[in-house]
Amino acid sequence: MTLAERVSSSVRCWSRRGVWACRRGVSAVEFALIAPLLMVLFMGAVDISRAVTAANRAGYVADSIGELVSQATTTLTEAQISGIIQSAPLIDADILAYGRQIGSTNLPALVNLTISSVRFSKTDATCVANCIYLASTVFSRALAGSVRPCGLLLTAPDSAATTPATLPASTFGPVSLVVVDVAVFFQPIFLKGFPFPGTFRRSSYFRPRQVTQVNAATNCPGS
Repeated sequence: MTLAERVSSSVRCWSRRGVWACRRGVSAVEFALIAPLLMVLFMGAVDISRAVTAANRAGYVADSIGELVSQATTTLTEAQISGIIQSAPLIDADILAYGRQIGSTNLPALVNLTISSVRFSKTDATCVANCIYLASTVFSRALAGSVRPCGLLLTAPDSAATTPATLPASTFGPVSLVVVDVAVFFQPIFLKGFPFPGTFRRSSYFRPRQVTQVNAATNCPGS
């Protein structure tokens, strides 16, 4: 473009009609600059929403199954325990929806679920008030992963993450417990390099409603 053409173009740009053309050009440049950021924000919002849903899903499944097991009136057979564990996708269909998103139909790859019965005993059998209790596993079954070991369980602060060998201090008391531990796996669709948690863990604790202690066909020795 010659000097004269450049001057002519500038004059047209500053003419009444040309100002709008220039503004449209500036707007196009601005949009081109911010469009990638908007796209990243949109994709991030989608994955963050999915992560929140996964965390809520873990808590919902843990509470629902804990409530179900706590109403047992008789000894649970192995088939009944297995059926309850396998019912997780029926309790929350989003588990399978997540599986479709990541291309997996393998339930243990979508959620881990452990059902345990825990009994408490006094450290001093003669104690009648402000007693100290020990916790031990009655039985523990899992869809996949670790079960709670037979024997004594350790006390952990309520704020600490629960492990298969521990229980929160506030759960210790004179009545047995049904404990359901759920781990829901999460994989982002868009922001794969972003440090999202890969697993959301939740536990529920219910007192048995109909029996003193929920038992399985095969309990831990001494339970």
